[in-house]
Formats: sequence, structure tokens, C-alpha cells
Amino acid sequence: DRRQRQMCIRDRSVGILLEKKKGDAVKKGDVLGYLHANDEQRLEAAKDKFLNAYAITDSRPETEPLIKGILQ
Repeated sequence: DRRQRQMCIRDRSVGILLEKKKGDAVKKGDVLGYLHANDEQRLEAAKDKFLNAYAITDSRPETEPLIKGILQ
């Protein structure tokens, strides 16, 4: 049932807290985010994915529309 699946997915001891979002200015030493994990291997895997998700450049990225489409 739905409630049981929700409880299986939810683990409040893991997660991510972002301090910087796309387009925010950053400088060396700024914290991009915090990872929380209950398993060292999973933390390392999440860390790699997290760091590879960022691209720091000298120019501001193009803005994307907030709404990408409407389902009817």
C-alpha cells in the first residue's frame, strides 16, 4: 500500500541541504551544501555525484523558465 511504500523510502537520517543554488555567486571556501548519510560508502557516492553536479564559471548561467510545461 501507499503508506508502506512511503515509509520504506523515507529515511530522515540521510539527505542534502543546499546552501547555493544555480546562478548564485560563490567564492573559494564557500559551502555549497551539506550531505547527511548513515553509511560511509553511500556518503562517498553521494559526495562524488554532488561535486560533479556543479560547474563553477565566470559567467552567470542562462535562466530557465520556472514552468517547463503544462500537462492536460
